[in-house]
Amino acid sequence: MIPEELIQQVREAHDIVDVVSAYVTLRKRGKSHIGLCPFHSEKTPSFSVVQEKQFFHCFGCHAGGDVIKFIMDIEGFTYIEAVKHLAEKAGILLPEVEDKSNNEELAKLERMKEAHLLTAKLYHHVLIHTKYGENAREYLKQRGLSKETIQKFVIGYAPNDRHFLTEFLSRRGFDLDEMVEAGLIQKDEQNRYYDRFIHRIQFPIEDKQGKVVAFSGRTLGEGKPKYLNSPETPIFQKSSLLFNLFRAKKQIRKNDHLILLEGHLDAIQLCQAGIENVVASQGTAFTDEMARLIRRYASSVTICYDSDEAGLTSAGRAADLLIDAGIDVRVAMLPDGFDPDDYVRKFGGESFRVKILKEAMPITAFRLERLRNGKDLSDSIEQRRYVEEALEHVSLLSSAIERDHYISMLSKEFHIPAEVLRQEVNKIKHRQRQRERARDRAANKWNTNIDRGSQPAEKNLRPAYFKAERKLLSLMLKDKELIYRVMEEIGGAFNEPEHTEIAAEIYACVHEDVPSIATAVLHRLNDPKMQSLLTSLIMDEMDEPITDTFIQGLIQSILDYPKQKELEEMIVARQNALEMEDFEQSRMLDKKIKELKKQLKTYRYKIN
Repeated sequence: MIPEELIQQVREAHDIVDVVSAYVTLRKRGKSHIGLCPFHSEKTPSFSVVQEKQFFHCFGCHAGGDVIKFIMDIEGFTYIEAVKHLAEKAGILLPEVEDKSNNEELAKLERMKEAHLLTAKLYHHVLIHTKYGENAREYLKQRGLSKETIQKFVIGYAPNDRHFLTEFLSRRGFDLDEMVEAGLIQKDEQNRYYDRFIHRIQFPIEDKQGKVVAFSGRTLGEGKPKYLNSPETPIFQKSSLLFNLFRAKKQIRKNDHLILLEGHLDAIQLCQAGIENVVASQGTAFTDEMARLIRRYASSVTICYDSDEAGLTSAGRAADLLIDAGIDVRVAMLPDGFDPDDYVRKFGGESFRVKILKEAMPITAFRLERLRNGKDLSDSIEQRRYVEEALEHVSLLSSAIERDHYISMLSKEFHIPAEVLRQEVNKIKHRQRQRERARDRAANKWNTNIDRGSQPAEKNLRPAYFKAERKLLSLMLKDKELIYRVMEEIGGAFNEPEHTEIAAEIYACVHEDVPSIATAVLHRLNDPKMQSLLTSLIMDEMDEPITDTFIQGLIQSILDYPKQKELEEMIVARQNALEMEDFEQSRMLDKKIKELKKQLKTYRYKIN
């Protein structure tokens, strides 16, 4: 275990606003810094960081915690890994400790990553140093890749031998069934093991921490498929990884800009040309998870996919997801028949910078250009259809200045008065608002609470005792003296199980005299839902003056609830006795009801 005092020192060495700002664009609003949540898609900020409390909380997806929890969630670290990461940045020396969180499962994942690393080194050795890699070396040379680039990306070659890797891993002591699960080898119907990748150039794929977790293998000949990728495994989910992100992230953050490509060779070729802030979606469909991942590193993206119809269509889909994630998007257009790899090899990196990247179009200009495809704009009907479709796109722009720019452009090109086009845009926007209102009235409503960053409406419908427990726990997290009072007067008599669990952890932290109760409790709670509840309690601000009378009212409301519940049950039972004409039972219950009412204390305040 790392001493709690040392962990607290690590926390205090990092201002949470500074740490979060490296991943999320924040702006000051009152006591909070707000931004778009990096953990779910949203258009309106619901992610809040409070410097005074050194905590973050999202009112949309309910993620929350301290600086350590943020690094755990954003980087996929365990608790110990996050502490070590922050300690290293702050220059704080930690004792050597073993990370025992989820030890058995973590050990399995580590074995899978170790096997991938060894496999990458093995394939790289075969490519560079053996006769089996001669053809692959020649192919990569023809593709313009230098020895330095091949070494940097640890590119390798899987020989034309069905048992080459299987026997290697077996000799190294790896469990072959586990290696099947890891996606490195396969098993046939007779339970015989064989290599997944045969006679292919191997591109290692790394996770956010730079660990090899998968491969993409390119055939040397005309075999199908052209690219064979690792399957989904416990360490590789292709929908949430981008090729070259680990290497590129420093440059991406420096520029606050990222270039999104499709293929591995596109990214590798651009890096070799000195354009390093590039990632590739690896030929798979771009996902909202990838968009959220990109938003952690950059606020703007240039998409540069292949110049064919499929590439341009994919670029449009990726742009939609990136815009939904709150990212500014431009699209770089290549000459017909080119992909980024081809272009750089033929014209060089400087030409790519000047003629392709610097000439990248804003996304609306790209969409309008795409609308022109296949239309004869000299024909009045085709022209009208194009203008109508173009205005649909223009109406979606949030910036009035940008809308006016495209309206003026369309007005000049087609000799239509700008005011007429503005009126048409207003009509389109009105129809859009009507559709949105109809959508929200539908049976399956969208969760607009997330986009508005608001808390659920049912919060105000909670019973008084429930609100009292939440408020009391929130105060306890800020006031040690109050904890002793609550321990004495309530103890474990909270009415909600989740509140009882948090109270128990608070009591334990007081006994252990930890430096920060709130952060200590956060990391003792293993359930993400409980951690979310705790952060909402920490971030809660009281509207009422915190007086002794107010606190006693909270305590009494909690203690009175079981009696109040018993009273309600007795009243129902008395009514049933009267209906059954059991007057003796009714009189007995009436007496008990009066006694219970005397026991219940009434406070003239309302718990909001």
